[in-house]
Amino acid sequence: MPEIFLSPSLQPFNPYVNGGNEAQIMGYLADALEPYLTVNNIGYTRSRYPNTLANAISSSNAGNYDLHLALHSNASPEASSGRFRGVQAYYYPTSAQGKAAAQDLVEAMKTVYPDPDLVYTVPSTVITEVRRTKAPAVLMEIGYHDNLQDADWIKANIQNIAQALAQGLTDYFNLPFFQVCATRGEVIANSPQISTNAYVSVCTNDGSLLNIRSEPNLNSQILGQIPSGNKALLLERPNNAGWAKVRYNVIEGYASANFLCRCIPDTQATTGVVTTDGGNLNLRSAPTLTSSIIGRIPNKTVITILETQGAWYKVNFMGATGFVLSDFVKLQSR
Repeated sequence: MPEIFLSPSLQPFNPYVNGGNEAQIMGYLADALEPYLTVNNIGYTRSRYPNTLANAISSSNAGNYDLHLALHSNASPEASSGRFRGVQAYYYPTSAQGKAAAQDLVEAMKTVYPDPDLVYTVPSTVITEVRRTKAPAVLMEIGYHDNLQDADWIKANIQNIAQALAQGLTDYFNLPFFQVCATRGEVIANSPQISTNAYVSVCTNDGSLLNIRSEPNLNSQILGQIPSGNKALLLERPNNAGWAKVRYNVIEGYASANFLCRCIPDTQATTGVVTTDGGNLNLRSAPTLTSSIIGRIPNKTVITILETQGAWYKVNFMGATGFVLSDFVKLQSR
């Protein structure tokens, strides 16, 4: 298993033009990245504010890490404040591994940044975290926090950025990439073993938005909303009243645990093989024999099982989601 030293910014004195600061927002990004590292079998040690940069580098150099990854956001020169945009991956010029990691991270970040032409690598002998670290190092400057367009993008895309960074890391380490939330499991109000600092999925019954509130009650202020099917970080387990503390990108508050479901990563997702003795298995729009047939699945086809509803499995097949009788599906673990 590869091991990285994860070093988010320790600079609270760098304000975001739309609120917050660099240490806070990059800390949120590191929080969002951690579940991806775990699912993708990348070990990590993390530096946390209010650590100092000298201590972070010393801790990194004390271990045998395969990569030192620093997470920062940038700022324009004072004379050009707010004018610059983009993402840069800095590496030490003579480090072939640092350059390779920077290139893989940049390619992944191009998939989420609005202008891929502004995402590029930069060799540097000046930046301390790529110059003084023993391990190959990359310092990511993810957008400009003094540019409103970039600052808004960063805060609205913490989870997308975390996923892109994880994809870049798996490419660099030649690992398969696994999603942290491939399918949804049980409602977390009924799941006392649910872990904090893990993703949960919004599973409203009618597909509506889930409110995030300032306090764990219906009378408190609505801070934001999470679309059904999207994921949030679970910060605190549900209390006795059924409220869980979550963070969705940078919005932090309380949501009803009755509409949050456990995330099942790719590595744990359940699949099944259709066993119909040669015929096709009907894929229906609802878990009843009288519902419309929306597809037919050939015998011996492998399908992803999203959830169980009585005698039926909710499944995904060729981009279509529907229901099949569980009697004709043999379960297998991924």
